[in-house]
Amino acid sequence: MKAVVLEVKNNKSVVLMDDGTIEKINKVYEVGQEIDVKPSIVKFPKKYLAIAASFALAFILGAGGYVYAAPTSYVTMDARLSFEFGLNVFDEVVSIVSLNPEGEKIVADFNNLSSFHPTIDEAVALTSELLYDANYLSSDSKSEVIISAVSSDANKSAILSEKAKNAVSEVSSKRGATSEVAAAIASPATREQAMSEGKSTGARTQMVARP
Repeated sequence: MKAVVLEVKNNKSVVLMDDGTIEKINKVYEVGQEIDVKPSIVKFPKKYLAIAASFALAFILGAGGYVYAAPTSYVTMDARLSFEFGLNVFDEVVSIVSLNPEGEKIVADFNNLSSFHPTIDEAVALTSELLYDANYLSSDSKSEVIISAVSSDANKSAILSEKAKNAVSEVSSKRGATSEVAAAIASPATREQAMSEGKSTGARTQMVARP
């Protein structure tokens, strides 16, 4: 069966099959390359098939791998350092950006250790672990963490925000630490304003919330 490579990461390729399904295979190709693939190598769950047609159309229109890898929702995490996670339409984390120069080492370690397109709770948990290891979060004192989720769908934002909050709390508990985690949702407009001010969405949201 013919397939087109949408993205390559961690020695795996995500491909769009000619029947409209999307699969993950344990081999490295070039993005945009057309290959022959045996079906049912590592299939995505059935819930993804409902939107597979949209990806097929997007690829035909030239979007291809960009659509798969492009963030459509965002989650920010502020814990002395600030990070923004970008999630694609599958709610998979496809990017992490540090909003502080000091956080670049955390991002590099994250990219080396993370699974292929982790969920937001997996990504936030790993980032929390790295922050504890680097002493940006401490087991000896109370840590404050701000989570904010941004999506055009407010319900999705609430779900992502809660998942991220729970991930921080679980890591803190495992570390024997006390953390105060504030979770909120924000609009894309608020995110754009925060970026223009050089702030994270979470920091901007908390600033507005204060009297």
